[in-house]
Amino acid sequence: MQNPSYKSRQQELTELGLAGLAPFWVAAIGVWVVPVLTNSTSFALTLHSMALAYGAIIASYMAGMGAGGLVAGARQSGEPLLPGMVATLVAWLAAWTNLPFTLSLAASWRHALILMVLGYLLLRDLRAVATGVAPTWYGPLRMRLTFWASLAIILIISRLMLWGYY
Repeated sequence: MQNPSYKSRQQELTELGLAGLAPFWVAAIGVWVVPVLTNSTSFALTLHSMALAYGAIIASYMAGMGAGGLVAGARQSGEPLLPGMVATLVAWLAAWTNLPFTLSLAASWRHALILMVLGYLLLRDLRAVATGVAPTWYGPLRMRLTFWASLAIILIISRLMLWGYY
């Protein structure tokens, strides 16, 4: 008999994924609303920085989930480990705001890098679903979560561009 408090993996990942969207949306709404309420952009800029760091953490987590799946026995997919590591490094560089070398990107471009990494990881996960490595319900879930995270990031980018942070 199944424990009544048991959640299916699908339900658990759906709930955690939806909760994981909250920091993106708090930042997206905050960069638009806080300056109107306070007549100051300093806290809104802090929110954008927090969203950037969170995006890098989420991208790294998603890349790690893929690597974990490969190590745990899904190696038959033929997916190499290196692209996931590169995606993590790109996300890390995007979040690192004071680079000591010449790669100095404006805030909106840093968010765009996170978008690209999330897009790549979505495509990787959709390939895993198509090849049977991941369950069929995982593809639609990843598409929904990536869509809503991307929309929040696009709202942040648009606000930054209005402020001149190209």
